[in-house]
Amino acid sequence: MAANELTQSALVWLLDKSGIADQLVLDQVRLAEFSAFPGIQQRADEIAQRAAKWSPTNDSLMSILQTLAGSDSEFRSPNQSRENLLYRALRLTLGIDRLAAALNLSAKIDKELSALRADVERHYDFDSGAFAEHLRSLCAKL
Repeated sequence: MAANELTQSALVWLLDKSGIADQLVLDQVRLAEFSAFPGIQQRADEIAQRAAKWSPTNDSLMSILQTLAGSDSEFRSPNQSRENLLYRALRLTLGIDRLAAALNLSAKIDKELSALRADVERHYDFDSGAFAEHLRSLCAKL
């Protein structure tokens, strides 16, 4: 799979996992159903337009953060390629980092965020098991 396809797949996974797409898409069509570029581009444009008007509460952001941090079991799945898990981990780490910043939690969970960032920086030897453990540590800290 090409890098852009892996990135697209990882982003779809992240939006689906977080539930953000469901909150921003009015017609309940799952983002993952769009695999062709024009379809995914159109859906992404719709989500971006609605996101500009979205006003989540701190509670809803914390719920999303906890859901994402609780996805550690998905990184232990033998059904996913190492490459696919790496791209998911990259997107997940960015999402968690931004949510933590929005909630002013970055200082509280700095050690856990640093571990996740270090995991995804080493593309050549990404260890999904270690990443899952670091997610579990983050989840416990929240």
